[in-house]
Amino acid sequence: MKMFSFRGPVAAAFLSAVLVACPQPSSPGDTLEGQAITLGYDLDLQLQQNFTGSWAVSSLPDWLSAVPSTGTGPLSLALHAKRSASVPTAAAQAALTGTVVVQWRSSDGKQTGEAVFPVQADLYRLQGQVGVSGTALVASDLSTSAAALRGLSVVPATPSRVIVTYRSAAARTSALGQERGVRSAAGQTLTLETTDVAATLARLRQQPGVQSAVPDAVMSALDLSQGAASAVPTATSTQALAAPLNPTDEYAASQWAYRLLGYPAVWRDMQQTPYTHAVTVAVLDTGVRYDHPDLKGKLYGPGDGALDVLGETTNGDGDGVDNDPTDPATPGRSDISHGTHVSGIIAANWGSFAPPCPTCSGSGVVGASYTAPIKVLPVRVLDAPGGNGSESDIALAVRYAAGEPNVVVGGKSYTNPHPAQIINLSLGGH
Repeated sequence: MKMFSFRGPVAAAFLSAVLVACPQPSSPGDTLEGQAITLGYDLDLQLQQNFTGSWAVSSLPDWLSAVPSTGTGPLSLALHAKRSASVPTAAAQAALTGTVVVQWRSSDGKQTGEAVFPVQADLYRLQGQVGVSGTALVASDLSTSAAALRGLSVVPATPSRVIVTYRSAAARTSALGQERGVRSAAGQTLTLETTDVAATLARLRQQPGVQSAVPDAVMSALDLSQGAASAVPTATSTQALAAPLNPTDEYAASQWAYRLLGYPAVWRDMQQTPYTHAVTVAVLDTGVRYDHPDLKGKLYGPGDGALDVLGETTNGDGDGVDNDPTDPATPGRSDISHGTHVSGIIAANWGSFAPPCPTCSGSGVVGASYTAPIKVLPVRVLDAPGGNGSESDIALAVRYAAGEPNVVVGGKSYTNPHPAQIINLSLGGH
C-alpha cells in the first residue's frame, strides 16, 4: 500500500474538499451539528454523526425519506431520494434542495437543540450550451475566423453536392437509375453532383419517396495552435444563426419543457425542411375532448379507429366498450381531462381559434409536432374520474393500436384502420 503525505496550504485545501464531498462525523459529544448533505445522482446515502443523547427527525423535504425517525446514541439515518415526488413541479430546475431537521436532547437531559442539515439531489446537468445574444444564437463565422486560427488565407467553399435519403430501398434503387450525377450510394442514401444546389433540393423535396435532402456541407480543418486568444470571435467575425422559433400562443411561454429540450430550434428547422411523412400517435389514456378547438383536425374520431376498451359501465363514459372515447363531463369532477392534456402536448394547433367561452383562451398551448402531419388516435384505457385502468385492458389496447387484426374487446372484434407508429402511455403502476 502506498502512503501519501500533504503539508501546508495544499493539505488544508485537500482536506477541506474531502470534508465537503464526504461529511465526517463530529467528535463524540452531547450536541448534534448540522452539515451539508449532497446525494449527487445517487438514490441513497447514510448520514452518521457521533452522539450520546436521544434524537428525532422533525422535518424532511417531500422528496426524501429517512429511516429510522428516532433513536438514542449515534445519529444514523438511511436517506432515500424520491425524485419523482417533486419532478412534476421542480423538473425545470437542475437540483432538488431542502433541509433535514433533527431535534436532540443530551444524555443528561440538560441540553436540547436542533440540527439543520441542508440537502441537495441532482436532477440533471446541462453541458455544451450555446451562448445566447438577444434572441438569436451566435456562432463563429468559419469563413473568417478559420483564417485567423490558422494564419492562412481561406477561400470559403460552397457545396456542390446534395445528400438525399429515400424512404425505402426500392425508392433509392429507382432513383439510382434516373438521377444524373450520382457520386456515391450507400443504404437508402445517394450523393448527387449538381451545378444548382438550391434547385436540386427544391426538386427532390417534392418527391414523395424522398425522406430528406440536404446540401453536402463543406468542412474545414481548424488548427488551434495559434493560441486561444485568436479563436475569440469579434463583432466582425460573427453571424447570427436563424433565430429559434418561439410560438406566441397564450400559454406557450409556460411550456418550459420544450425550451429545455431545444424544440424552438427543431421548429425553426421544420420551416426550412418540412416533415411530410404522415404519423399516427395512439394516446392510451382517459379519452379526449373532441370539442376542444386546439385539437381541431388532429384527432381520429369515432368510426375512424378511436376506441373505448373499458367494459365496466361504472368507468369511462358508462356505456361499456365502443368506438367513442369521448372524455365524459363527469359530474362534480375537478381534475383536468388527462387524455386531452396529453394529446395537446403532442399535436395542439398553433395560432388562434374562436374562444369556446368568454373567459377561455383564444390560442391555448402548442403541440410539439408543429406542422408535421401527425394525428392522434385516442384509445380510452383509464377511467375518467380516477384515471385508473387494468393491465389487461392496457395490453389489449396496445395490440389494437399497433394494428394487430381482430382484437376481441367486450365480445366484439376490432381492427385499427390507422396502425400507430407511436404509442403514448402517460401512466404508471404502484
